[in-house]
Amino acid sequence: MAQNSATTAASHRLLAAIEARPIGDVVAGIAAAITGNRPAVLALSLALIVVIALADFYTPFEFRLAILYLLPVFLATWHGERKSGLLMAATATAIWIGSFHSHNTYWNQLYFYWEAAVLGGTLSLFAFLVARLHLAIQHADERFATVLEGLDAVVYATVPEDGRILYANQRFTDLFGASGKS
Repeated sequence: MAQNSATTAASHRLLAAIEARPIGDVVAGIAAAITGNRPAVLALSLALIVVIALADFYTPFEFRLAILYLLPVFLATWHGERKSGLLMAATATAIWIGSFHSHNTYWNQLYFYWEAAVLGGTLSLFAFLVARLHLAIQHADERFATVLEGLDAVVYATVPEDGRILYANQRFTDLFGASGKS
C-alpha cells in the first residue's frame, strides 16, 4: 500500500510540474534539446516505441495503438535520415509482433501475420514519405534563399518584439553592413 501511495504522489508531482508549464513549452524544450543531436533523437524514438508497446500490451485487444508508432518513426526520419526511420519502423513492427502475439490470439495466424505486414509496410512507407518531404522542404528553402540573395532590392526579416534581424540578403549587407545599422 505504501508503494502505491508513493507512486501516486510521484505521479501527482509530475503532473503538477507538467501543468505548471504550458505543454508547448515542454515540447519546445524537448525539441530544442534533441535538435541536431541524432543519438538523442534515436534514443527518444526508441523510448517512445517502448512506451507505446507497453501501452498496447496493457490495453484490451479492441484498442489498437499501432498508429502511435508513426510518431517515433517520424522523429527518427525527420531528425535523422531515411535509414533511421526505416530502422525505427522495423523495430516498432518487431516489438509490436512480440508484445501483441504474446497475449492476443487470432483464430487464424494468417491474420496476425497480415496485420504485422501491414503495420511494417505502413511504417516503412511513412518513413520514405517523410524523408522525401524533408528533402523537398530543404530544396525549397535553398531555392527561396537563392532568389532572395539574387534580388537587387533590400530584403530582411526582423523579430517584431526587439527588432533583432533574423535574415538579411546580400544587398542589405552591402548597404548597411553586417550589423544592419547605418
